[in-house]
Amino acid sequence: MKKYFTIIISITLLFFSCKSEKSKLLDEIDVTFKKYNNENYINDSVLDYYKNIKIDCNNLEELLAKVHHDDQDIRKSDDGDMFALDSINQVKVISILKNCSDLNKKKLNNNSYSTIFLVLQHSGDKDLMAYYYPKIKTFVDEKKLDKLQFSLYVDRFLGLNNQFQIFGTQILNGNLSKFENLIEVESNRKSMGLNTISDYLKNGANRLEISKKTNP
Repeated sequence: MKKYFTIIISITLLFFSCKSEKSKLLDEIDVTFKKYNNENYINDSVLDYYKNIKIDCNNLEELLAKVHHDDQDIRKSDDGDMFALDSINQVKVISILKNCSDLNKKKLNNNSYSTIFLVLQHSGDKDLMAYYYPKIKTFVDEKKLDKLQFSLYVDRFLGLNNQFQIFGTQILNGNLSKFENLIEVESNRKSMGLNTISDYLKNGANRLEISKKTNP
């Protein structure tokens, strides 16, 4: 009986230790984005660069499904101007985020939220990604996006700012983009419930639909 309780206590302590590490990590990420926003005066003016188009907020799933199809289709092909298409998709998604204010309350399928994530991720616009970071984090908290998508978003933003990735999600030409400490990266991944770097590299391409043209 004593041994049984010892095991229970050990598991409980491990659970709270992992939870504490995760909370600390998320706090540090929040600080990174807030610092960037403050230093670069990120506000609504970030959106002025993007044309605002009329959006039917009652037909978002169909619109976002088309955006998702176009986003992935051009990345699997050698035809078409990917950057031009990304710009068009950014206008659509940003117009959705600007005009459909009750987006969090809408019962959209998870693929719709994943499309919003993908378009912001592929924008390569660090100001835009910083501006919408709170929205992405809310989607994660509400289970509309998963922890892997959150980790991709953070690493992509850090890479755009010439900083080391902290989750090891960014791959270029089959190799991991720069990181500082593999042990720390593995620890960060574990705290977020992600698989190991080794497993990620083995099967990540199918899971993430990694493009032969761009980073995930």
